[in-house]
Amino acid sequence: MHDSDIKAMRARFGVPMERLVSELRGIPCIEIADISPPRKQIMSSRSFGERITKQDDLENAMAFHATKIGRQLRKQESVAGMVHVFLETDPFRKDRPQYHSYISLPLVEPTSSTVEINRYAMIGLHRIYKSGYEYRKAGVCVSELSPESLFFPDMFADSRQERIMKVMDEINGQFGNGALRLSQDDWMHRYWEPRKERMSPRYTTSWNELAVCGD
Repeated sequence: MHDSDIKAMRARFGVPMERLVSELRGIPCIEIADISPPRKQIMSSRSFGERITKQDDLENAMAFHATKIGRQLRKQESVAGMVHVFLETDPFRKDRPQYHSYISLPLVEPTSSTVEINRYAMIGLHRIYKSGYEYRKAGVCVSELSPESLFFPDMFADSRQERIMKVMDEINGQFGNGALRLSQDDWMHRYWEPRKERMSPRYTTSWNELAVCGD
């Protein structure tokens, strides 16, 4: 997959697959916050602050990405029909075993539910994860997007998902993203996040990180 011809993959599988190939080659795609909705696909990925080997740490990262994607889907009032997951080691560390893989999973029915997107992301992760490797990056992408207004759910479908997402968005809208989150999206165990010293200060969103002038 890493060495696949990008144009050929796009012609056969579409833009989402082209983006996945680019990510596997270390070419970052545009972050969710950098694009104005609506869009035809949404991707969330991040390079880890340190190499990750444990599956539960990868689950934490996947839950983080699934949460961002679900939030963006609901923001632009869209539903997704396909979930893609990928993992990769560091291709520049030739002294380490190399592995990169991806998987695409069709949803039973289109959704914008963070819970459902995360469930499929976990299924994908468990299918492609291999122990014994140091992973440097992982990501989730959803495609086959359509307007929520054009989607008519199965009459026997569980309507609790929609209510749960509405409550989650209301609480997070009032108290900030992450106030209510998935159990797997545990911020206290985000060992994969970039080290704080590598991150830009949040001058505009955190009182504790305001720029300070000299005395």
